Amino acid sequence: MAVVAFGLRMSSPRTPTGGRIKGAPLRALVAYWERVHGRAAVNRILDASEAERVALGLDPEAPGWGLLVSSWYPCPAAGAMVERLFEGIAADRVDDEMARAAEAIMRQTLSGVHRAVFRLVGSPELMRTRGQLFWNQQFDSGTVVIEKEGDDAQRHVYRDWPGHHPLFCRMAFHCLPPMFRAMGVADPRVERLRCAADPGSSECAAHLTWSG
Repeated sequence: MAVVAFGLRMSSPRTPTGGRIKGAPLRALVAYWERVHGRAAVNRILDASEAERVALGLDPEAPGWGLLVSSWYPCPAAGAMVERLFEGIAADRVDDEMARAAEAIMRQTLSGVHRAVFRLVGSPELMRTRGQLFWNQQFDSGTVVIEKEGDDAQRHVYRDWPGHHPLFCRMAFHCLPPMFRAMGVADPRVERLRCAADPGSSECAAHLTWSG
């Protein structure tokens, strides 16, 4: 039976079956959440099972709640943690909240010299040829296919992703506009088309457009 959660209709469990995610986006997300919603809103991640807390190394007394930027974490535990953060967000506000969180994550990821270099070498064309490389910096599973759909549009598709979680999927797509703005692309906009959790779908896809 299909269920509805976070505004997405799903025919499969939310929990990823495997795969790992890098600590950098998780730590940036938790930092954003604490700054915007307060420490009490982040405390709910400590309601995780002992196995999840150990898998994530969660420590409320440590910087970044113990999440390490360069470490890899199991997607099932990380997905459960992100779910807890979003538990108090109304379904019709999830995308707005994710867009703001994605901005914060990308500011952290592309900070300083990394942003300057990214702007010099980054382009939609490079993203099409190096999309898998960028993806592999954050996830250790999943296949990325990026197809040109005109001079100012392309389609991003994620397949074969055992670490998939609907919230990871949405966050990944929301990270595209700030990433493209860092390239110097004007007015990038993303439209999600489908999710691997949708009935009958085996992939996640979104349409990205910009003004030049």
